[in-house]
Amino acid sequence: VQKVQDVVKEGDKVKVKFLGMDERGKVRLSMKVVDQTTGEDITEKLKAERDAEKSRERQGAED
Repeated sequence: VQKVQDVVKEGDKVKVKFLGMDERGKVRLSMKVVDQTTGEDITEKLKAERDAEKSRERQGAED
């Protein structure tokens, strides 16, 4: 996403995960790793899905 305004507008309430701060003190947040309905951190779920997809791609290449 280039601009946050492409995804949300001012006043929208969203759930985020704090990722840290950069060397300039800018806060790093992620909506992508948080289920917007439950607020659950889905980092591990997303990783497992990516790993499963890579595994399927490798198996397809071997066929």
